[in-house]
Amino acid sequence: MQTMDFGFRLVREIAQYVSLSMKRSFFGVGSFQLTLEKGMPGADELRPDMLLYLSEKPGEMYLTEKVSVNGNRVTAYGVQLKGICKR
Repeated sequence: MQTMDFGFRLVREIAQYVSLSMKRSFFGVGSFQLTLEKGMPGADELRPDMLLYLSEKPGEMYLTEKVSVNGNRVTAYGVQLKGICKR
């Protein structure tokens, strides 16, 4: 998974994560949830308004809306890039 900012600059590649759940929607806006352990590369750099995409599917981008820290877990929540139209 790659992370970018809105200037389309690569921030970091996240090679390890605990879980990744994506819900795609054709007519609506899909969502995702990405969970990492503290200390994993990229966990400390996750923040709202980042763009995430899988390197093998760069056309399917996701927008991070919320990042929460609960104990030793860092979880990012967001929507498909077309969710920016909701704003």
